[in-house]
Amino acid sequence: MKKKYSVVAFGVAAAGVMAAGSAQALALYENDTTKFDLYGRVHLLLERDNAGVDFENQSSRLGFRLSHKITEGLTAFARSEIR
Repeated sequence: MKKKYSVVAFGVAAAGVMAAGSAQALALYENDTTKFDLYGRVHLLLERDNAGVDFENQSSRLGFRLSHKITEGLTAFARSEIR
């Protein structure tokens, strides 16, 4: 008989556990003109049966955001996300 448990945890690289249900980001670098963030979400399904325990990925993701102010009215943005 399989038992299923839904495990929801938010984390950003080894930054620690964040509050579930909200978007969280870790500022890796920030000054007056440049900001670089790391964000993510871990959402796993835990299945346990007589054969052991199995984790299944349920739309976890890890991403990076970058913004750089080029001039007073012009800012460049970049974003990359792994699912």
